[in-house]
Amino acid sequence: MSFLKLVLFLIFIQSVFAINPTDHTISTTSFFEINSNESQKKFEDTILLPENFLKRFNPANVTVTKKVINGNEFEFIVVKNILGFKKTFHLLGSIFFERKLINCKSGEHGYVAHIDFSRSGPSITDTISDFYLNLCTNEINNNALKINSVNTLYYKGSKFNSIYEAIAKSLINDQVTAIFSSIKSEVIAK
Repeated sequence: MSFLKLVLFLIFIQSVFAINPTDHTISTTSFFEINSNESQKKFEDTILLPENFLKRFNPANVTVTKKVINGNEFEFIVVKNILGFKKTFHLLGSIFFERKLINCKSGEHGYVAHIDFSRSGPSITDTISDFYLNLCTNEINNNALKINSVNTLYYKGSKFNSIYEAIAKSLINDQVTAIFSSIKSEVIAK
C-alpha cells in the first residue's frame, strides 16, 4: 500500500471513529456499601490519607510489574494486552480527594478524586493526562454507608487519538471499580 493510501485510510478510520472533542465524561455506575461502625468517618479517613488504600490497589485488567506507593503518590509499570500485542505503560502520578458540592442527592456527601498522570510516560500522557472521579456517599444508618460514583471526567492528552477512545474509556472505567474495591477493603480493615 502506498504511503498516500495509508494516510487516506488512517484519516478515514479516524473520521469514522471520531468523537466530539468536548466529550470528556464517562457515566460511571459503580457503587458499593460498607457495613462498619462509623462508616462515614472511616471512609473519609481512608480517602483523605490514601496511602493505605493505594497499597491495596491493583489496577484492573493489566499485569503489574512494578508498584511503588508513597503517601498520595504512586508509580506503576503495567503490561496490557491490546489486540493481541503486549504494551507496557508507565504510570507515575498522584491522587487527591476533597469534599465538594457536586451533583449528589440531598443529604449525601460529595467527594472529588483527582488522579493526575502528568508525570507518566508518553503512552499515558499522550492519551489521558488526568481524570476526576465524583463520588456521593449516603449514610443508610449509623453502621452502613453507600458510595456511588456519579461520573468520571477525564482530560485528553495532547495527542489523543479517537481510535483509542474505547480502549481508554474502558481502562478508566475498570480502574474506578478497582479503586472502589481497594477503598472498601481499607475501610473494612480499620
